[in-house]
Amino acid sequence: MLFASFFIVMDATVCTMPEKEKLLFKWIEKNGGFINPKLEISFGPDPLWNVRGVFAKAHIEHDETLAVIPTHLAICASPEQEDPDCEVALKIIAELAKGADSFYFPYLQILADKPPIMFTRQETSLLEGLPPYDSGKLEVRVKECGLGTTPGGPELLALVWARIMSIDDTPCMIPFWDNFNHHRVAQNLMWGRQPEIFLQAHDNITAGSQVWSEFNQNTPTLFATYGFLEPSPSVWFFDGKDDVRYFFDLSDETVEIHPVEGQLQDLDQMQVQLLEVLLELKEREADFRVAAAAYAGNPDTLTLITSYRAAYERALTSLAAALRQRDV
Repeated sequence: MLFASFFIVMDATVCTMPEKEKLLFKWIEKNGGFINPKLEISFGPDPLWNVRGVFAKAHIEHDETLAVIPTHLAICASPEQEDPDCEVALKIIAELAKGADSFYFPYLQILADKPPIMFTRQETSLLEGLPPYDSGKLEVRVKECGLGTTPGGPELLALVWARIMSIDDTPCMIPFWDNFNHHRVAQNLMWGRQPEIFLQAHDNITAGSQVWSEFNQNTPTLFATYGFLEPSPSVWFFDGKDDVRYFFDLSDETVEIHPVEGQLQDLDQMQVQLLEVLLELKEREADFRVAAAAYAGNPDTLTLITSYRAAYERALTSLAAALRQRDV
């Protein structure tokens, strides 16, 4: 189990997901919160779906309350903390060391049950030249946070990156809320403060359906953080010269270019730099094929990386076609 070395005292009776879910829900409600009894944390009814999420056990009406999470249950960084991810990771380590005596134990035992995506160095090399261009950032941050010699340190920091959210601009790990998965179109929950965090159904949700959140992140960041390739519609970007980052939305039928903040939109310049990026990607193709052929890791991971690379190239090609079309 992830972080198992930190669990000094574990309750042997808490071993299955339903038992962990029950303990988490009871803890939240004991501390003034609420979890709709129509919800469950599971893999859902589809045998082809293999990602844990939040599902409806019964029909949920539009505007029905899904959950109320008291803010004192969240694990947060200090206000204006310069390294909030480090501080939150270190706080979690301190709580993990307490085992079942930790106040947060019902949250931690289910948190550690869903490990983050972790690319090896060889896999990171296969992603060279692809956005978000920071595939080596985790290794650097682990050292900066002082987690280099901590067992499970990199996994813990990656988990914090994947789950951390903001409460009034303060980064926090929020129990239960961090179990929802992302969907850009099918999002069916909304949230607010009063002053607790409350989650509400944004649409009718049928029994057996997944309750989706929307992470407000672009497609490359979703891939690097969570390890999945977002279907259409998606949001891509590429880096041009002078630290200019060009974003664009891509759907099955349209390409929409985001304005560059603080600059006039120079589509001709964008087109020139896009073609340079596409050319560089093509030039790396042979090296990628050699590296992929030498890869001896998980074949599913190689398939994921190969699919991501192809999707990025298709996205850039679609953008190039859209820029050409404006002149026709």
